[in-house]
Amino acid sequence: MRFVNLPLCHIRLARRAIFLPFRDAAAKLYEETRAADVLLSDTGTAPGPVACLNYHARQLVHHAKYGKATLYGKRKPTTIMEPITRGDLWAGKYADNMNSWIAENGIEYTDLSLRHHDLRRIIRLVKQAVKEHDALLAWCRQHASGHSD
Repeated sequence: MRFVNLPLCHIRLARRAIFLPFRDAAAKLYEETRAADVLLSDTGTAPGPVACLNYHARQLVHHAKYGKATLYGKRKPTTIMEPITRGDLWAGKYADNMNSWIAENGIEYTDLSLRHHDLRRIIRLVKQAVKEHDALLAWCRQHASGHSD
């Protein structure tokens, strides 16, 4: 067996690179899918930057609640990154700064993060949902225009 002698700073950087901060993940999801532009404009709401970021943050949480991804955080006062349980996701909310999750039972997780592979999965799912939404909307418009009372 051969051991690789890496400096400790390289190991820490590699470990940090595994996780993507929650806010950055929401921004990346928006960049890749532009789902908020499509769905919020259909409701008559002007999709501003804050509304778009919040929409995509809610998409991340939604997919985590249903087990399609895992949100991670550091439970106060520890400094270890750990998965946030689905129960805590269902009974909690993220803070306005999108950096912490506050569960109903009072547990607070800070440094909310997501793994890159989970974000890629969510991007695929949201893109598919947008396609299906567009197809359904087109079908509804086509059939509504031919409908007369």
